[in-house]
Amino acid sequence: MAKGFFNSCISELQKESVKQELRKIIKPLVDIILKDLYPYLYLSISFIFICFILILGIFYQLMRINKRLLVSKNNI
Repeated sequence: MAKGFFNSCISELQKESVKQELRKIIKPLVDIILKDLYPYLYLSISFIFICFILILGIFYQLMRINKRLLVSKNNI
C-alpha cells in the first residue's frame, strides 16, 4: 500500500503543471533567503579576494628574498 502511495505521489509531481505551481510557490521563498544572504556572500567574496592578494604579496616577497640569496651565494 505504501509503495502505491509513493508511486502515485511521484507520478503527480512529475506532471508539468505541478512543477510550475511548485516553482511559483518556492520562488518567493528563495528570493527572500537570497536577499538575506547577499551581504554575507559579498563579505565572503571580499575576504577571499583579500586573502588572494595577501598570498600573492607573500609569494612576491619570497621570490625577491630567494633571488637575493642566489645572487649573494654566487658572489661568494
